[in-house]
Amino acid sequence: MLNQLIAMNHVNHTIDTDSSIDDEQSKNHINNRWNHVHLYNGLKQYNIDPDNRRYPCCLVWTPLPLIHWILPPIAFIGHLGIGRSDGVVLDFARPYRVSRDSKKYGRRLKILPLNPKLAHGGTVEAWDDGIEQAAKIFAKKPHLILFSNCYTFVALALNIMEYNGRSDYTGIELFWLLHNHSDYLE
Repeated sequence: MLNQLIAMNHVNHTIDTDSSIDDEQSKNHINNRWNHVHLYNGLKQYNIDPDNRRYPCCLVWTPLPLIHWILPPIAFIGHLGIGRSDGVVLDFARPYRVSRDSKKYGRRLKILPLNPKLAHGGTVEAWDDGIEQAAKIFAKKPHLILFSNCYTFVALALNIMEYNGRSDYTGIELFWLLHNHSDYLE
């Protein structure tokens, strides 16, 4: 199932908002470590709108300009944020502040849509609450490149909302997921 969803998104290079994949199929598990990846194509009521910077229920990645220009071999390093159900992206880019709709690093380049119904409680409100709780926690933290960064902020949000029944997401795992299962925006 996962491989079919990944293949479907990579062939189209767009988010199919009129997919026949239903929520029950999206909840199916695969017997491997990455069974929580659900490329959620049932976003009919959530319009992904890159022109207005709205990415509902998505992980969003942006390249770090200086690094990408000077050191292309390490161009996989970037900045990660998470979209609330209304599409507003929250990210942790500097000490003691979680930004909303930040344009600090430019336009988003890659997205990974997730199913908000897999948050504990199965509601969009649970998705948004997890993000807001993580934002309150990270608004009191310093930004440390390796240990308290944008990836750990998003991991905490997923852990708080118990996305797909899990509370053990890590920044490293999200890095791997994003770079192996996300799509470039056109």
